[in-house]
Amino acid sequence: MRYQNISYRFFLSVVTFLLLFSISAMAQSNPDSLAHTLLWKITGNGAKSPSYLYGTMHTGDDRVFRLQDSALIGFDSVQEFAMEINMDSIDNAAMAQEMKLPDGQTLKQLLGGADYKLAGKCLMKSAGVPIFLLNTIRPIYVWVFIAEGRQSKKDVLDTYFFKLAKKENKKIIGLEKAEDQMKLLMAIPIDKQVEMLRQGIHDYGAMKSSMEETTIDYSDADLNKLLKETESDTSMGANFMQDFIYKRNQVMANGMERVMRSGKTLFTAVGADHLPGQKGIISLLEKDGYTVTPVMSKNFLKAKDVKRKVK
Repeated sequence: MRYQNISYRFFLSVVTFLLLFSISAMAQSNPDSLAHTLLWKITGNGAKSPSYLYGTMHTGDDRVFRLQDSALIGFDSVQEFAMEINMDSIDNAAMAQEMKLPDGQTLKQLLGGADYKLAGKCLMKSAGVPIFLLNTIRPIYVWVFIAEGRQSKKDVLDTYFFKLAKKENKKIIGLEKAEDQMKLLMAIPIDKQVEMLRQGIHDYGAMKSSMEETTIDYSDADLNKLLKETESDTSMGANFMQDFIYKRNQVMANGMERVMRSGKTLFTAVGADHLPGQKGIISLLEKDGYTVTPVMSKNFLKAKDVKRKVK
């Protein structure tokens, strides 16, 4: 896979790995208070019919496609679909340019010979990509190539919902702009990116194990534990947390409310890390007068049955 071919999956992966491995805590007075479900019903404020909020994980792993039957019932019942970024709005060429290091800098210069060689071994083992192809790419993206590994042809869950919305002729809304997320990534200092990459190549096994643990917790619909897993690392600092999580949560909640206030019903699918906490989307909607209730289900669909809906 060449770096110029930027997929929606890869772009979301940068966000995902930052959340899982590099950000500080999301405050919540009682983190065990949320029910173990990824699907939440939104009512109140004059709405005649419910809208829905679903927490996703940006991966194609079959375990995240074990959806509650209620999720697809809720999806089919609404008029519009919202996701973090409308896939049709992404300018791949512009994003490829933004991924590059400033003129004159190379990854080999930033890492030094020994770590550049180690990064090359990890990159080839994990993703099958020669490191010289990424020598002018910002370290954070190289880190994600190594962390995520080989790209499969599977859609991530967000892409699945996007395709399903198109199939059902729903209006699709991007709650954020791709360029705004890219600006946040660009704002991470190069030395911090180098530090993250060094840690990843020197402790690759631990990074992979952490990702596996998170996937298991997600498949168990445990928002409480997902929240706690973000509380152990403050390496990116408080400002990063404010910009990358809290402000984005508010932007997404505002976008959802604009649609719901217009009288339209909405199914929103965003990263599960944006749902919990006092500054999470669930709490923000409740503070604005909406009633947000967990949707529980005993019936779960197999991944192959879920995916069959978009074929």
